[in-house]
Formats: sequence, C-alpha cells, structure tokens
Amino acid sequence: MTLESDHITNNSFTFRSRIVKSSRRCWEEAATCRRVECSHIETGVCTVNIFDRAPSAKRVSEMSITVDDVPEPVSETDKGAIQSIERAGQILSLFDQDTLNLSVATVAERLGLNRTTAHRYLLSLQSSGFLDKTNAPGPILDQLSAFISGRRKVLSLAPPIMRELSDKTQMTVVMSLLGRSGPVVALVEEAAVGTILVTVRVGTVLAPKSAQSRVLVAFQSEQSVISQHLSGMTEVEARMEEVELGKVRRDRLGWADLGHLGLAAVAAPVFGSRNVQAAIALIGTAKMLPTSDNSVPLARDLQTAAAQLSKLVGG
Repeated sequence: MTLESDHITNNSFTFRSRIVKSSRRCWEEAATCRRVECSHIETGVCTVNIFDRAPSAKRVSEMSITVDDVPEPVSETDKGAIQSIERAGQILSLFDQDTLNLSVATVAERLGLNRTTAHRYLLSLQSSGFLDKTNAPGPILDQLSAFISGRRKVLSLAPPIMRELSDKTQMTVVMSLLGRSGPVVALVEEAAVGTILVTVRVGTVLAPKSAQSRVLVAFQSEQSVISQHLSGMTEVEARMEEVELGKVRRDRLGWADLGHLGLAAVAAPVFGSRNVQAAIALIGTAKMLPTSDNSVPLARDLQTAAAQLSKLVGG
C-alpha cells in the first residue's frame, strides 16, 4: 500500500497507525512521511520503502520498523464474551420510569430474543448482582447509583464553601475526585486577590505525590488503588510514600511533594456516607503556604471547610 505525507527527517517518520497482520499483508496509516510502500509484516517487523514525490518516484530510503503492538486476532471465545457484555448492557438499558422489573417476555420482545436466551441472560445478571431475585436493579447497580449520586452531590455543594475558603485564605482552592488514572481536578476557585496566582486546569490528572492524590489514596479500602499509586515508584520511594500515607490517615491532612518547584499544596478529605468522596486543597507558592507551623491556621481553615462539606454530603 502506498501512503502520502509531507515530512521526513533523517529517513525516519512517525506512525499514527493501526497495524493489522493478516495473510502476510500490512496496512499502515502514516502521520508523517512522504510516500511509503509497506510490505507485509513478518514476526512484527514492517519493511518500508520511502520514495520522493517527484514523478520519477526515486526510492530514497529503506527501513524496517519493529511493531511492538500488533493486535492479536480476536478469538471466538472473546467475541462471545464481548457480545454477552453488549447484550447485558442492552437488557439493563430497558429500565425506565415505567419498567421497574424485567420479565422474560419484556426482554425477549424488546430485544428480539427467544425466551430461553432472555431467561438465561436474566439469571446470569441475577447471579452477578446486577439484578435481584425479582429482576429489579440489584446491589451492584445500587452501589454504582450511590457512588454517582455522591459525586454529583459533592460537586453541587462544594462551590460556595470553596469560594468562602478562598476568600478567607486568599489562596486558590481545588477539589479533585479519584479517576481511573488517578485524581482528577474537578473544581477550581481561584484567589480573587494577590499579585501571584497559582492555579490548575479542570481535568488535570494529578501526580502521585500531590497533596490530593495522597489524601484520596490514603483513605481507600481497595488495596489495588494503593498498589496503583505506588506502582511507578522505586522500592525506597514506595516505603517513604507509605509513611506519608500513614501521616495523612493520622492527621487527615496531606502535603504535596512540590518544594523543588517552589510550590506548595495541602489537602483534606471530604467523606461521604461510606468513604472518601473527594479531596479539597489549598495551593500556592512555598512562601504563601510554608510546610511549617506558620501554615497551621491555613490548614485548620481547610480542615474546617472539608468537615463542613463532609457533613452536607453525609459523611
């Protein structure tokens, strides 16, 4: 297959590619290269000829690209599992204000299934906790609903408390929630006064040693969350981080490891009815927020705001 692009540097180019290995053929979609002819893949190596764009189409280079992530063909077993997940999603989507319980007849009719298949799916969803014995929403859906409701509640209640805290401390106040890749900034109330403004964008995924990361991880009951938090650290760093997490649990206060940047942050947990829902933090320069006794009043104001929000949320 021949591909076109505008740029080659030192006979190399960047692939934005999806590479398919099938019948000794290779398909590439290049992001940066002039004209490329790509031969078949053998054991994950793609041989590429690079040509000028001139009419003569003179070959100027030949390369071999090692492909580390050639997707394996999806097995029939995997296809079946994926289809089952899709079907389960379709069944659960049948719930609405008029459909509070699912019956075999309802599932079969609305999804075009035979009754035996519909019955089998309903039993499987019951055994996995998505449905209860009456085919109403089960404990897993209740858990997810409470989790989502708690997040929405804390996000709706937090802004006025954060604004008051920012005005009182004259610092930027940030709230983060725990996401799949780590704590994610959800709300920001920037300081309204001062010549220096330290802030962070909503949607930023925070580093493991940030104050809010430490607070959100320290109070997690799932060991997998803590393991993920420590996974990118050396053995020595992980031991030191575990000590820091212990301090967070003891003091209900976490400090960021930002001194080398001249910045500082301190965070406190916001609890829901069961566990930590969010982390609220003050951020600023190291001079504005020194990690010493001088910052005790600011930390106390932060903890008061976190406790106030926790009470409103139900923690």
